[in-house]
Amino acid sequence: LSPMCRRDSEYWRLNAPIIYYHVVEWHLPIRVMRQFGRLQHPNVEHPNTSRDLHKIDRRKFRGAINWAEKHQVYVQAWANRFHLRMDYNSGPVHRPDVYKQYLVWLHQNSRFTIKAPIAAKIADFVDSDGENEIVDE
Repeated sequence: LSPMCRRDSEYWRLNAPIIYYHVVEWHLPIRVMRQFGRLQHPNVEHPNTSRDLHKIDRRKFRGAINWAEKHQVYVQAWANRFHLRMDYNSGPVHRPDVYKQYLVWLHQNSRFTIKAPIAAKIADFVDSDGENEIVDE
């Protein structure tokens, strides 16, 4: 494995916001515990990013915006990032045999269906969306 792949490994376990100008997303390693050899718990709670934060885009903010000031709460959380680190050795260890037993149970008690591919080509469908419609509202 190239040293470049492990260069920033101290950040892998941080529960911290990642900020890129107008975009703020939480890095949540607790959602991928199996990658750290730990048992993955379902329904993991995570920090709530408000609806207002998700409405921010660069089209609405043309011109100079002080993003550090606008996202001060998240900048402060990033400054304290090493206090929010997931302990690598915390929690139960992932056990593949127990996970396989769970998958057997899941497949016996759940319905998994795969639909046959459609015959019509996508290009043959009439576009139902207007060009100015916003999908995520």
